Amino acid sequence: MLIAIDHGNKQVKTVHGNAIVSGVQKSKTRPYGRDVLKYGGSYYTLSAQRIPYQKDKTTDERFFILSLFAIAEEIEAQGAYTSGLMPIDLAIGLPPAHFGAQNKAFVRYFKRKEPIYFSYRDKLYSILIRNVQCYPQAFAAAAMMLGELATVPRALILDVGGFTADYLLLKNGRADLSTCDSLENGVILLYNRIRSKASSDLDILLEETDVDAMLALCSGNPQFYRYHPPMATKASILDDLQAVPPGKTLSDKYFIGFYDGETLAAMMDLITGYPNPATAYIGLFMVDAAQQGRGTGSALIADCKQALRAEQFKTLRLAIDEGNPQSKAFWQKNGFALTGQRTPNENGAYLPMECEL
Repeated sequence: MLIAIDHGNKQVKTVHGNAIVSGVQKSKTRPYGRDVLKYGGSYYTLSAQRIPYQKDKTTDERFFILSLFAIAEEIEAQGAYTSGLMPIDLAIGLPPAHFGAQNKAFVRYFKRKEPIYFSYRDKLYSILIRNVQCYPQAFAAAAMMLGELATVPRALILDVGGFTADYLLLKNGRADLSTCDSLENGVILLYNRIRSKASSDLDILLEETDVDAMLALCSGNPQFYRYHPPMATKASILDDLQAVPPGKTLSDKYFIGFYDGETLAAMMDLITGYPNPATAYIGLFMVDAAQQGRGTGSALIADCKQALRAEQFKTLRLAIDEGNPQSKAFWQKNGFALTGQRTPNENGAYLPMECEL
């Protein structure tokens, strides 16, 4: 069975399988969730936290593990699964500027003399990677047009990825490796520059200077604090801006403000990759009293879901205060369901809710 894998810095992709984010988390005990891969005595789950850009992907096991996820997805997508040993011919690629120096090591990284045994979604896979072929990525992007390009004196091929933009010159359909490069100007870096500029200009990410506006929004929601005392103060808001759950850092936290002109209309405390890599967690979502009943909150949650789906998250989770009918009704209206769990606290209990993305 031939399987082609694009090991992108943003996503790992095959022809028929689902694209997966280039991030993976390892644990010695089985984590929560269905999409768990077990290999070599360890458990792996996909993570929304992408692996930092690295020119050499063979420095550790992570891209090999991601390839096992991709192979399993492709086998299932093609309906080719068997319980016996499945021989695999693997086609992989490297940026043209790195191809000459890295292609032999990249082939060795994937090729195994012995069968590989792993399980994914509790199904056992037995594969033998018998052959590995590596190709220049930008050249592969033009492979379907080589017949037409053979009569073109010069054609410049551009391959814009997550972290890099590759270019390669073709002369009459033949690659000219003396005119190629891999530039660190991919779309992820573009997104980050746009986000940084927008946050700087529009105060999208809330900071200490926004405390007064945040306190005014909180003060207009006494219903929430009736079930979730005590009432917010400047000090408690400052603490909330820095609070993260166990195992997470501020790099996983997004305290977002939604503005209507100059007025803070809503705010959200969002943690990514919690309580597992495929889940995002809303620690707080509050809408200005003047905006309630107008569909503002539901529209913002819909936008949030869409953005998280685009980043390959599978579940959105939160917890409501037991006994708060307004909160329960709002989240149920927006597709969330109680998990059946109950976490006691000094005021009663938190009731977790989840929504599949």
